[in-house]
Amino acid sequence: TKGATTDPRKGPKKRTRLGMFRGYEKSFLDTLGPQAVSAYVAVARKHRLKVTPSQLAIAHCASREFITSTIIGATSNLQLAENLQAFSVEWDQEMEDDVLQVYRAFPDPWRVQVRGGGQTIKCGARLRRVGRRCGWRLRVAAV
Repeated sequence: TKGATTDPRKGPKKRTRLGMFRGYEKSFLDTLGPQAVSAYVAVARKHRLKVTPSQLAIAHCASREFITSTIIGATSNLQLAENLQAFSVEWDQEMEDDVLQVYRAFPDPWRVQVRGGGQTIKCGARLRRVGRRCGWRLRVAAV
């Protein structure tokens, strides 16, 4: 929604997922997510007369023929109204091109950035604690 993550120096707003769930903000800030969000917000601002950042995301999903349902995560009636308006946004080629440009710059923004070439984590206590079965290996690549 508007302003949830647009200025990381101010911190997240209380009624956003970054503000509501302890530890979520730290894990988000350890990724390229903030930069990707800023780039997508810039796209939404470019199309200001049409969409907010959340409407851009929802309209993008709704424009995909292969997506049969779009789940919105409204936490207030105001967000719900804003999100529902996104389904009436007419997705055009300029919006498509702008979103594709950001996607190409940040294809996996959620990946944790690791310095020093990445690390391999073998199945151990840490993975078992989060419900993983032995045998899993997680390769974290350097970004």
